[in-house]
Amino acid sequence: MLAARGLGRAAALGARCSASLAASGAGAALTESGGAGRWSDYSRALARLGQGGPLGSWRDDEERSKAGVPKSLHTGFALAQQGSTFNDPNATAKEAGRPTSEGGGPGNVEAGMGGGGYALLAAAHAGAAAACFIDPTAVGNFFFGGAILPEGFQSQALVKLLGCGIGAGAAASLGLKQLADANQLSSPTAQRLQLGLMGFSAGTIGLHALYSPSITGTSLVAGAAVMGLTFLVPYQHYVKTNGGLKPAEAVKSYFGSVPDHFKISGLQSGLYSLLTPVLALAGASYLFAPGMSLSEVFGFVKGVEAFFFWQESRAKFGCSGCGLKALGGEIRGNGACGRLCAVLETRAHPPLHPINPQQAIGGGLMTVAPALTFSLKKLADGGRLGESWAKTLNAGLMAAALGHLAVLFPMMSANQGGPLLPWVVGAWATALLGGGLGIMGGGAAKAAAGRV
Repeated sequence: MLAARGLGRAAALGARCSASLAASGAGAALTESGGAGRWSDYSRALARLGQGGPLGSWRDDEERSKAGVPKSLHTGFALAQQGSTFNDPNATAKEAGRPTSEGGGPGNVEAGMGGGGYALLAAAHAGAAAACFIDPTAVGNFFFGGAILPEGFQSQALVKLLGCGIGAGAAASLGLKQLADANQLSSPTAQRLQLGLMGFSAGTIGLHALYSPSITGTSLVAGAAVMGLTFLVPYQHYVKTNGGLKPAEAVKSYFGSVPDHFKISGLQSGLYSLLTPVLALAGASYLFAPGMSLSEVFGFVKGVEAFFFWQESRAKFGCSGCGLKALGGEIRGNGACGRLCAVLETRAHPPLHPINPQQAIGGGLMTVAPALTFSLKKLADGGRLGESWAKTLNAGLMAAALGHLAVLFPMMSANQGGPLLPWVVGAWATALLGGGLGIMGGGAAKAAAGRV
């Protein structure tokens, strides 16, 4: 149909030009001097262009015909085929190494990698984080059952802070779900988030195993199931897109990215660069030096609350210093020894192992949180904070910051806590600022791009 229309238009144009030339003196002279043959060549060139063939190719066809070689076949789709790289978004995307609407990026490695697993992880983590804030006492009882669970502000505060870390895991999972939907699971952002979730789950599973005699069987099974999936879902995608786990390469990349923190491209990039090592070091201190970090942040002015969750609720023990008694899960005594009482009892009864929720909080701060902030730093450097997953990560960072500030700021305002509490509050205030600027800056950048 297109070829017929092209031929018709070319013929009409040739007839029009022929009549015009014939009507003029120049046209008559041209006809008399043998110009009719030239005009015939010109008409055939127009017809060839109407068929979608290149100009001048008709002479090649004439020569092939004289030599007994069949003419080349041209269709009306030839021109469209020549320009397909520019007109077809998928072809352009493939040349640039970007994902296409047909699915998959280079080599179609990510085809078939849905985000359903990440959606499930995001929902599970979000539900657990909400439970930690809504009823921290019930969460503690779920994990430790009849074990001695000291009541009070500090013990509840630690469970809430644990919820903040779990909430960061929910944000990372949701961001990975969005990356999976966009066939971007092989991107550096996705791989950083996958490694963060894998590290968080591995650390939490290790703590579950370490304190398995102290926690209930139900919580042990539930924790193993959730954290097992938290490890397996990103693991299978990471291995597939990375060509294997390659732990040595991951460690090398982790430390090799340290110089990138000093390459600041703007305010947002600088805030993320500052937060990444601060949160990682804070998490390491929570995990590997829980007693010191708790003492410096919370102060422990109220004795044993929020410091230890004790094993063996039926154990009967006492402290000669203050007369503290624990019978059937109830703490009795004047608590005059404060933290020293817990130390004495731990030494006197080795089977009574201290359980510190701060270690679980530290696991999240050391793995997921730096993965979020460093990914946001790289996205900020590339001017990509307007991406949907960048907004999700910024929202998760803001939520974690708000949760920490809701717990810690009232303590600081009441002149409670330890000497490091103001610094911790300042760090999370910076995280809140960085997340807010990231969301607003990304939206502004996207709007500006749309106006250009």
